[in-house]
Amino acid sequence: MGYKYIKLTSEEELILEQGSKNHSKSYFRKRCACILLSNRGYDIKSLATLYQTRINTIGTWLANWNEKGIEGLQIIQGRGRKASLSTASTQLVEDIKESISTNPQDLEGVCYQINQKWDLNLSKNQLKIFLKKI
Repeated sequence: MGYKYIKLTSEEELILEQGSKNHSKSYFRKRCACILLSNRGYDIKSLATLYQTRINTIGTWLANWNEKGIEGLQIIQGRGRKASLSTASTQLVEDIKESISTNPQDLEGVCYQINQKWDLNLSKNQLKIFLKKI
């Protein structure tokens, strides 16, 4: 970390101002505004208080800006929990379709059957989300 303040060029300021006003994602607008405030002399502790987040989070935003520029303020793809079901397994998809065709009103029963056959821990909500994908 170790970035106390960010010093921006006028071009970088313009890019960040546009990002803080016009980007479709609120997290990105917030990060752009944070970098701009750091350029204006706000320290990390003040920024953490202002944005109601941890000091380490602000330090990460500043480090990402220094290392990657505007791209460093985006959320990295592939984060988060991975899906427990995949449409790549055609046999699994066929088994789910077959179970639903025999028990269309009993998704919990379908989950039970699939969990037993495939050794999964599938919930009713996970099944609903999966069914929207197929």
